[in-house]
Amino acid sequence: MARPGATVVSLAGLVSLTRPRTFTLQRGPRPARTPRGVRQPGDSGPRTPRVAVLIDGDHMGPPWFEAILEAASALGSVEASCFGAPHLALRWRKMLKYWQVTFRAVQREDTTGDDDPNDVAIMKAADAIASSAPETIIAIASTDTDFLDYHLQLKEQGVHSLALVPYASDEKRCEVADVPVLRFRPPQSPTPGFADAFEEYFGRAYDEEEADAVYATVGQGLKRLGYLTEMDAPFPTTKSLALFFHVNELKDSLRLYPWSLGAFEALPFLPTGRPLGALRLNFYEAVSGHKRAANPWHVEEITPGLAARVLKWLGYE
Repeated sequence: MARPGATVVSLAGLVSLTRPRTFTLQRGPRPARTPRGVRQPGDSGPRTPRVAVLIDGDHMGPPWFEAILEAASALGSVEASCFGAPHLALRWRKMLKYWQVTFRAVQREDTTGDDDPNDVAIMKAADAIASSAPETIIAIASTDTDFLDYHLQLKEQGVHSLALVPYASDEKRCEVADVPVLRFRPPQSPTPGFADAFEEYFGRAYDEEEADAVYATVGQGLKRLGYLTEMDAPFPTTKSLALFFHVNELKDSLRLYPWSLGAFEALPFLPTGRPLGALRLNFYEAVSGHKRAANPWHVEEITPGLAARVLKWLGYE
């Protein structure tokens, strides 16, 4: 059952959900969540759609749970799982229990492959849901663009899926890729927004129309040079920008974060930029552990011994 006061979106209309809605959270007592498949007293109407929310714990932790679940509850009765490294289960146990989110530990033994273990685990879980309960709406909460192609695969199979995303840039990428999307309001952050960062860094006002044009141009340029695959939407991502900066030896002179600022930085270098070619590179961010403020990201060729080298870069050796 949906939470009291939730709006239910019909399954027939879900596939055409291309214009996202932004949800403003109402602060106050936490609303009760009805267990999946249980009807409220006096409810004789059709069964509420079931929504499986799969949260990418590599990108969204407990501070995001409230906004994600509130947005998803507008679609139907929610059951949520969060996927992440095993040690997070203990660290997040109180919030997982409070929000009734099931934690699914993902082992990280193999870090040299092309596929992210967390992405693979989420997709396998979604495949299992699509097989056992095909009427379920699958909502993947992540800012990882690797899921865009997967959503399209599910759509081709007749499975109702959508991306749950927090930012306008994520929303735009989904729209360009023709992936159904539902945008929610991200938790408040003590860090300044992009407009503030832009004005401080470039010394001029941020213009949204100009930014959209820059993102489109840079996205097309990165795709032309091979930093985005044929299946990727022509939109700049942190990873594609980092690879471009690395290959073109721009890492020490340009600012990557936030990625939207990095897109403006990359723009003048694209006409003469080197293509990625056959290089097999991977991009890493020091989002936890010993994060070096002067060097928060790293690109390295995928070869044996990569894990040890990344740990050394992080400062653990």
